[in-house]
Amino acid sequence: HAKGFSVFNYSGKFEEFAELFLEGRVESGSWWTHLKQYVENKDGLDILLLRYEDLHTKGLNMIHQVNDFLGLPKLSDELCKRVLEETSFNKMKEDPSANYSWRMMAGKRTKVLS
Repeated sequence: HAKGFSVFNYSGKFEEFAELFLEGRVESGSWWTHLKQYVENKDGLDILLLRYEDLHTKGLNMIHQVNDFLGLPKLSDELCKRVLEETSFNKMKEDPSANYSWRMMAGKRTKVLS
């Protein structure tokens, strides 16, 4: 949640934040209204809506779908599998450029590049 991100200025409990989020009473407003606007206008916008669950259950197909949406050259299944591996939770958990561990370094806000 937003705890620890100075831009949100939130220091309460997660449970309290979850209630505020569900009610749309956070800095970024209502997630549900935000999402509804995209869904209602998806045909008029140049966006690709993905479901988080599909990224886990249909990962290979989703990588192909994103690639096609971006108009990039076709990827082999082998390359798509590599993308899945490189963007996995465990891989990103270990990567300072993806996991915000750089914020812990002596209070510096400088990102560690790998």
